[in-house]
Parts: sequence; C-alpha cells; structure tokens
Amino acid sequence: MNIGIPALFNQPTTKSLELSLNATAARQGAIGNNIANLNTPKYRRVDLSTHFEGQFREAMKSMNGGTVPTQIPKASITESRFQNPEKLDGNTVNLDQEIVALQENAAMHEFATKMLSKNYNSLNMAITGRTSQ
Repeated sequence: MNIGIPALFNQPTTKSLELSLNATAARQGAIGNNIANLNTPKYRRVDLSTHFEGQFREAMKSMNGGTVPTQIPKASITESRFQNPEKLDGNTVNLDQEIVALQENAAMHEFATKMLSKNYNSLNMAITGRTSQ
C-alpha cells in the first residue's frame, strides 16, 4: 500500500499538533496585546475568537475519530467574551490573570512542540532505518 509522502504529513496526530501550535501562537499574541495595553484607557481584553474555539473543538473531535478535516481553522483574535471588571479608566486587563494565562499557554505550546518533534523524529528514523537517535 503506497500512501505517499503528503499523506505522512496529513495524519490526524500531525494535524492536531499543528492546530494546537497555531492556537497557542495566536493566544500568545492576544496575551501580549493584553499585557502591552495594561494601562491603556478603555482597552478591552482580547483572546481567541469564540468562532475559532468552536471550529477548534470540532476539528479535534473529528481527528480523535481518525478523520482529518478538509479545512484546518485559522486562529483569530477578538474581544474576549470574559471581561474582568473595569478599572476606573475602563480597562479590563488583569495582570495576574494574564501572567497565569501566559504560563499555561507556554506549557501547552511546549508540549505540542515536543510531541510534533517526536513525531518527526519517528518519521526520520523510519526513513533512515535507524532505531534510535
């Protein structure tokens, strides 16, 4: 059975890790925007869009079933539906909350990166015929 080279990179595991990396990168941008605008009057906290989060969940469900979706959703940032109480200047960013989100996001990104690296190392070992790195 010849599945071809493109099929090796279109596996559910690879695509789910790619999707996770895209999501964590976009969330990193949102958190960075929030921290950078901590003292900007009337700034509203941002995060990944609810539309993307829904598409992300659906894509992950289909990949858990072994099916790769035909279209991988693109992460987008919008005003967060979860706003903190406004400060006197109308800003809704809470630095403590953003630091926690930053740490959680970094851990998820590191995990997905390591898993993708292991996946590619396995492919490399299969191609080269080596049994260990």
